[in-house]
Amino acid sequence: GYPRVFTPARKGRDDLFVAPIAQDQVRVGPLKKFLSPVVKFLKMYLLDLGFLDGYKGFVICRISAWSNYLKYSKLSQLHKS
Repeated sequence: GYPRVFTPARKGRDDLFVAPIAQDQVRVGPLKKFLSPVVKFLKMYLLDLGFLDGYKGFVICRISAWSNYLKYSKLSQLHKS
């Protein structure tokens, strides 16, 4: 099963995890920002057998990849300011 589902509460929780990472001076390059979500999706969908769950598995993998992208975008934004 996939425990990670996007909800408004989850977005706030994700922001709580990004802030401490940003304070640790983790730099995010543009390549990582765009490739990491693709790798996350492929890992979940292919290696973790998300495709066996059909459309629901696809959506969960896509949401997880999107969350990954948002995390790195937020980190990038925090370092620019």
